Amino acid sequence: MKNMKRNLAAFFVLVLFPAYLWSQPALVGVHKLNRGLDSIKRLGASYQAYFAKSKDGVVYGAYNKTWVGAYNLKSSKWLWFYKSGSHLSTEPVVTQETVSFALRDGTVAFFNRSSGALIWKARLPAFVNQPMVSAQGQLIVQTSESKTYALDKQTGDIVWVFESPIKPRLSLASAPAPIVTPALVFVGDASGFVYGLDRSSGRAVWRFYSGSTEAQFNAVVDSLHLDGTNLWIARSDGVVHKVDPRKQEDAAGVWTKKLDESLSAAKFSDKYMFLGMLKGEVVALNKTTGSKVWSRQVHHDIVKVHYLKDRIVAVGPRCETSILTAKSGKKIWSKNLDGYCSGAIFAAKDGFYIPTGYKNLYKVRM
Repeated sequence: MKNMKRNLAAFFVLVLFPAYLWSQPALVGVHKLNRGLDSIKRLGASYQAYFAKSKDGVVYGAYNKTWVGAYNLKSSKWLWFYKSGSHLSTEPVVTQETVSFALRDGTVAFFNRSSGALIWKARLPAFVNQPMVSAQGQLIVQTSESKTYALDKQTGDIVWVFESPIKPRLSLASAPAPIVTPALVFVGDASGFVYGLDRSSGRAVWRFYSGSTEAQFNAVVDSLHLDGTNLWIARSDGVVHKVDPRKQEDAAGVWTKKLDESLSAAKFSDKYMFLGMLKGEVVALNKTTGSKVWSRQVHHDIVKVHYLKDRIVAVGPRCETSILTAKSGKKIWSKNLDGYCSGAIFAAKDGFYIPTGYKNLYKVRM
């Protein structure tokens, strides 16, 4: 009997337990981006740090509150720096040859991403508060004044500007990036409207809205999504729409769904839309029908949802982080990270990278 118990214990230690550990995501490393700030604890580390990764494994973002640069993940070394004088206000935009930074003082700076050479700077009246989009010779940016600018990528000159007629209110959610097509630029605002802007002039040729313009906390959240001829819209008041932009303005839409709680985030896959609820629930809806596929409580508030490698990463206001399977919503990993998770999580071949302020860039192996 004793030999049997010893054999069972050895089998558990040598076979079952390592297999269990191998099946779980692992926090395998922390890149120290700025050792001078490592002593700052979570409540004091409310710094916003935004990063974007190129295909060759270089990360572009903030070194601290006054410097930006390029960081090599493989060597854990900074490749170049630029003294920005102000911290970033949204994620950089990386193309094959360039990288664009938006600063809190309203500056948009455009660089050669290999050398770090500054190509141009443009100073806008307000800071960029939504993810930027690079497309067809222009950089499309939206500012905290609810204005959309098309900047010429060669010179930084303003090609056109569109101002939302409804002034923004306080929003509980992160704002969506524009969607650029050959003919239109779709933008959502903090008052719940979505506009289709003429690509060459910036003139609004289409709009969509449902509900009262006097409603509070009805901002378009996190992500617009265009797939074929359909546009998906999620608002912070819990209203979700599937619409056809070919229809006349203020069309009723293909379908509308009203959820019970406030939304804070939305991301999309080929089949599903993944919604983060302010009070801690992640919901997956069928994109075609709007029907609920699954829902899961993560036991922390949600400010961001990311869809990466068939995983859903839900992030709380103090970097509480939960990873779920996209197929069923099963929770497979959860951890409170040190810092403040404001920027986008990005994927690499070996896992996820989670920036938490200027201090750390966490790597989670899946």
